[in-house]
Amino acid sequence: MQLRALARAAVSGNIKVMLPMVTVPSELERAGALLDAAMAELEAEGIACARPALGMMVEVPAAAISAARFAAAFYSIGSNDLTQIHHGRGGATSAPWRTSTTPATRPCST
Repeated sequence: MQLRALARAAVSGNIKVMLPMVTVPSELERAGALLDAAMAELEAEGIACARPALGMMVEVPAAAISAARFAAAFYSIGSNDLTQIHHGRGGATSAPWRTSTTPATRPCST
């Protein structure tokens, strides 16, 4: 239902869909296939639609070190999540590590 609404809204403006916590390319590909299926339904019903750009948040190290393998229209670096996951910490325990300039995190955020 949400993908149909996004595809309908894309007719009237520049809509971008950003997926969180993508880890492997097949997740992004599957989301694209679901979006394409929603658009096919709309077209079959005679409803105007357009394909919004499909992007991703780079929040996990697996995605950060292999970002070139993802066919995303755009990327956004989720430095807080990326730093916390990279260091195996979360919440209050991650305070000393909450920076993307920490030496161990730099390769994942540049």
